[in-house]
Amino acid sequence: MDVSVLVAWLQTLLPKVVLLFIVDILDLIGGVIWAIKAKNFSWEELPRFLQNLSQYLFAWIAAEVLSFAPKFLGVKVDGLAEALINYSGTAVYAFVILKYVASILGHIASIQQMKFISVGTGIMTNWNADEIEMRASLKNEGMSAAEPKG
Repeated sequence: MDVSVLVAWLQTLLPKVVLLFIVDILDLIGGVIWAIKAKNFSWEELPRFLQNLSQYLFAWIAAEVLSFAPKFLGVKVDGLAEALINYSGTAVYAFVILKYVASILGHIASIQQMKFISVGTGIMTNWNADEIEMRASLKNEGMSAAEPKG
């Protein structure tokens, strides 16, 4: 068991960790901007957000350890198990990054929708944050809601 192999493996993970934190911070900023515009900001949500980040980070690191362990321990794995072990860390990382990218895009879409609503005239100016959130959830479920009455 050579420690230099472990250090080299950890160095390969650093760029991925940096990208994960950048995407996470962008998601946090998008969520804060949306919450402030919707007048729904709460400091109590920050620990929950960080807890979710830590869960995703630990899941990815565990998958990376699983994929690196046979190489580090000198164990030969063949067949389908080799493919599963070799790519498990990359697959979990891709899911985590895509989760945050989807969340960022959702924040951007919500913020743009709110901007449109706040600039609009007539019925659209009567929408409040609860109506916007309800409409967004219905839209995600494929349903539609009646237009608000003036």
